[in-house]
Amino acid sequence: MAKKEKCKLEIGNVYAVPLNDGRYAFGVLCHGNEVNFFDYTSIEMEIPSTLLDMGSAFRVPVAKDELENCCWEIIGRVDLPGQYSTPGKYLHKPVGSSQYYLYSAGKSLPVLESEVRGLEVLSVWFSSHIVERLQCFFKGEKSKYDVAIGKQLGIPF
Repeated sequence: MAKKEKCKLEIGNVYAVPLNDGRYAFGVLCHGNEVNFFDYTSIEMEIPSTLLDMGSAFRVPVAKDELENCCWEIIGRVDLPGQYSTPGKYLHKPVGSSQYYLYSAGKSLPVLESEVRGLEVLSVWFSSHIVERLQCFFKGEKSKYDVAIGKQLGIPF
């Protein structure tokens, strides 16, 4: 059996994520394994010239082995401005703890709940969960995976 070639993780890689309705969503590899997914879909699998100016749907760490195993097609590469090339900031709350942390670039700092409101919960996502979450986002719904993570960690917002 032939060994499958791995996709090279390069900052600025643009991924086309096929959705169940024949459209594509788009994401860009920002820092490490963090991918920013855009508030944009198309029936064409090509990078729009204004991609980086489009709003963000969400930015999350994606399982590195999924990206390396080419879970989505890489359709090109873009140079990233500051907001995309710096590490993301995430809400970290250990299971069973009442303490909130701000996580960024491998470091967690204790913070007040008010300082992490609105941040993405630190979690590594798999491609199938990303597709479900994008489909919910474009319908204006909350993903069942987001809801489950919030319940498990006791996050009231």
